[in-house]
Amino acid sequence: MQVKAGDWRRIWTAGGHRAFLSNAEKAAVAWARLDDYQSVLDVACDTGRVLQHIQQVRPHVRACGITRDQKAARQLREESSAEVIFAECRDIPWHSDTFHLVIAPHRLLEGAHAEENVSEIFRVLSPGGRLVAVLPFRVMLKLRVKRGRTPHALSRLAEAGFTDISWRYANWTHACAIASKPRNAACA
Repeated sequence: MQVKAGDWRRIWTAGGHRAFLSNAEKAAVAWARLDDYQSVLDVACDTGRVLQHIQQVRPHVRACGITRDQKAARQLREESSAEVIFAECRDIPWHSDTFHLVIAPHRLLEGAHAEENVSEIFRVLSPGGRLVAVLPFRVMLKLRVKRGRTPHALSRLAEAGFTDISWRYANWTHACAIASKPRNAACA
């Protein structure tokens, strides 16, 4: 997906709403390569900025999101046409193989429930679908697994079955990890 330089101003001010994205969020959306009539899931859509931006750029995309904040979910449902649900990432309430793209923050790929989160993201991605995770650059510097510590986010993606795992710089402080679900993958 390419957006011309002059289009950013139109996108941000369309409908009187401003969806200011960070450079990392802009990079994640650009690298997502989302086309019309596909579906996207933002697994931490508390502010709704990314979903609003995607809906403005690609109005025919099915935009969905989950958040752990009931008030934010209610407000996002009222303000946009996105399907926003109050839920946890480790229990995504959509069928398997539903989304062409999942956008996630790094905090879901690390921590106590990381394996459950990654397996749920893998489950809801359609074969050939992509995961784009925004990661602080400090996380990307830990590319090897250290003894006694949890596996690095990229290693966790590989263990879950993702392929074509790579990362790209978004700016000086963030990077994006990009991974694909194999086309021949089937969820149980």
